[in-house]
Amino acid sequence: WTDDLLEARCDLVAGDYWTVWPAVWHAALVARERGLPASPYGLAHRSNPTVPFWWGRPHQALRICRTRGPGSAREAARWLPAYGLWPVEVLERREEIVVLRVRPGGGAPQPAGGADSSR
Repeated sequence: WTDDLLEARCDLVAGDYWTVWPAVWHAALVARERGLPASPYGLAHRSNPTVPFWWGRPHQALRICRTRGPGSAREAARWLPAYGLWPVEVLERREEIVVLRVRPGGGAPQPAGGADSSR
C-alpha cells in the first residue's frame, strides 16, 4: 500500500490494527528514504499518541485513507466517528486504497483523546 499511500498524500490511514500500523511504519520508512516531507499517521487501536500531530489541522482538509476491502471499511467506519472524523465521502479510489475526507460541515470536534482508552 505504500506507493498508493504516499502518492495519494494520505494524512491518516484508518482501519484495523494489523493493517494500519504496518502500513504506517512502511510508508514512514519509504517517505524518509525518498526525502518526502511527511508520512501518514495511523487511526486504529492504540492511535491516541499520534492524535496531537494531526488534531489541529482542519478536519475537512485531512486526506484519510483506508485499504480496500470490507473488513477495512468496517474498521475505518468504527474509528473515524470516534475521533470526530465523520461523515466522510470518497475523494478517489486507487488500486490499493480508498481516499476519503470529512464531508464539509461534518466532523464535530471530539476530545483529542478519541475513543482509544486502552493503551
